[in-house]
Amino acid sequence: MRLVVFALALVIAAGCATGGRYFNWQQVQQLRPGMTERQVISIMGSPYSTAVRDDEDIFTWVWVVVGPVGVDTSRSVALKFRDGRLEAVPRIPGQVSDPVADEARAVDAPR
Repeated sequence: MRLVVFALALVIAAGCATGGRYFNWQQVQQLRPGMTERQVISIMGSPYSTAVRDDEDIFTWVWVVVGPVGVDTSRSVALKFRDGRLEAVPRIPGQVSDPVADEARAVDAPR
């Protein structure tokens, strides 16, 4: 009986996997326009991928958890940098727009 339980647990565990670079939405909330690439990486960790398009650097973070019956959790965020500075902070899923706070963040952004 123990062998059957162990074998079943092994099969279930083998069906689970993770991929990408772990991050959470609380980390994204700490970002502000104007931050340097180094400041963003100190908060987010190393990006999953980077690309250059025109005069922008694009850093992407992806996190996926796959269980035995499909994707359990996934999230991704792409951040654009111009001249080494973060251009904007994307909306976080479920976040309500606040134009006043958005404007204040843009004005207070380090230059």
